[in-house]
Amino acid sequence: MFSMTDIKAHTVYKIVMFLPNLILLALAIFAYPFVSYMVGFSFADSLVMQIVLSIVAYFIIGIVWFFIVQAIEFVLKEIFYLLIDVSPSKGLNAEESKAVLFAGQAILDYLEFERNVRNVSYEVVDRISRQGLFGFIFKDAVSKRLWAIVDYYQKNPNDAVNQYQVKKILKNNGIAQPWYEMILNNAYVRYMVLPPMFFIYLLIEQPSI
Repeated sequence: MFSMTDIKAHTVYKIVMFLPNLILLALAIFAYPFVSYMVGFSFADSLVMQIVLSIVAYFIIGIVWFFIVQAIEFVLKEIFYLLIDVSPSKGLNAEESKAVLFAGQAILDYLEFERNVRNVSYEVVDRISRQGLFGFIFKDAVSKRLWAIVDYYQKNPNDAVNQYQVKKILKNNGIAQPWYEMILNNAYVRYMVLPPMFFIYLLIEQPSI
């Protein structure tokens, strides 16, 4: 067994889990919607019933698929923990350390921002603003939101840092995150949206089986 800090173990985790995660992602985006589509269009005659059956199959298979993915990820993570003894970075608790293991420097930057929001460094804000697949597009907008949050808490030193207050700050300044940025630049949201989009495409185009 190898021992290393969570941030160092993150690099190993990305390498080890790249192929399994890629396979699971491809199955989630393409295979799961396609199987749902096949069920409806193979076992029903009328177009209405085909669509209805496909939608029902999509939700049922989706529930089963969710638990299958959870089980696979659990097994893979436990195997990783058997091989790598992960120790928390300085000042992190066990839950934060796990987040760093899976997300790396991004989580460290968010934790640094939250804990030192009244005195955060330019470097941390710059790194956070560049995060995401399309970070290069939304960098200026993200940076503007972050500095608005910093400015508020500097002017209100007694206010607690929480998600409700942050959303209120952004809303009052008219710079809340738009839905399209959330979809494009948030990996979790993006992967939640892609399967139903592909499923809807199949229902519209109705490719032959």
